[in-house]
Amino acid sequence: MFNSESYRQYRAIRWWIAITILFLMSMAKSCSELKFGAFGVETDARIVRTAIHNEGRRNESVRVLYRFEDEKGRLHEGMDDASPDEWAMPEDRMVRIIYLPGRPASSAMVSERSVTWIFVFFVLLTIFIGMTIKAVKDANAGRL
Repeated sequence: MFNSESYRQYRAIRWWIAITILFLMSMAKSCSELKFGAFGVETDARIVRTAIHNEGRRNESVRVLYRFEDEKGRLHEGMDDASPDEWAMPEDRMVRIIYLPGRPASSAMVSERSVTWIFVFFVLLTIFIGMTIKAVKDANAGRL
């Protein structure tokens, strides 16, 4: 059915697709983290409600609903998910959040921010560049 060369090409195409999907996903996530890091404003928020949230069988999280005032004193609501193993309700029901000025609907708890997606993005960018260079070299070697 497949000879060894066509199977090698098939595997290479699968790798390209997987790396491209992960690259695009990590780019979107890391852009969000970078926006919060560059333009975000930190403030305190009052926790209104928490609830256990399930996405699938193993993706359980604590969904935290909070209220905060922006820099102009207007009241806003936000929501973020936290790991049930790492998060506990503070006694004063206050949590530190970060939001984007002019877009207070974009907010997150400071404790739940992570640079993991930024790291993943740059690792995948390096792999993507390496695979592109190899593909160009292979294509040029085939033409000569």
